[in-house]
Amino acid sequence: MKKCKKCGAVQSDDRTVCLDCGTVLGRPMTESEEERAEAALDDRLDGMAERTQDFYVSIPEKIMGILCILGVIAAVVMLNLVGVEKSRLVKQVPDYVSITTVGGAVITATAFDPETGELYDAEIPQAWYDRRSQLENAATAALLGLAACLGAAPLLLIPKVVWWLDTLKFRLWYDWEPSPTYFSTVVRKSAAYTFFVIGIGGVIYSYFLYFI
Repeated sequence: MKKCKKCGAVQSDDRTVCLDCGTVLGRPMTESEEERAEAALDDRLDGMAERTQDFYVSIPEKIMGILCILGVIAAVVMLNLVGVEKSRLVKQVPDYVSITTVGGAVITATAFDPETGELYDAEIPQAWYDRRSQLENAATAALLGLAACLGAAPLLLIPKVVWWLDTLKFRLWYDWEPSPTYFSTVVRKSAAYTFFVIGIGGVIYSYFLYFI
């Protein structure tokens, strides 16, 4: 067997010119070189066959899945940071001031006058309200990112397991082994990519809100 030095095509010993690119062929390969060439060809064919499988996970998808796992960790860290910061803000408010919140947003701040026994609107700096609102928005973005990353990671890294769990009812109840269609594969990938963008975007935005 001869191997073209220009295009890498492997051809029979009786060839003097490469069929693919027209380059003059050199000496035949040694037995060890032929074995290496055959092994490389087998690996290439196996890789091509693997990429045609329904649940093949490409390198970009693996990277995206790992980023989603990191996004989950980052979202949990952000939620803890928000909790600590909100506790610090609460401690800045005097004990005689009562704060009413709805959905995390501050509605009223009421103070009690022990001398008259009356309630009055407490004066709290606008910066306090603004920071509180920022923290609530950061927590919301982190929760959205956390949920989206948790949804994207298994779809990207272990799609076969997700499919098996999703179709488990058919195996248990109907003794039927379903196979994914082209449409279901497209839907899975589209959902994974959408969750990835929302998840990573939400986590990044939560850190932006926290540190601005």
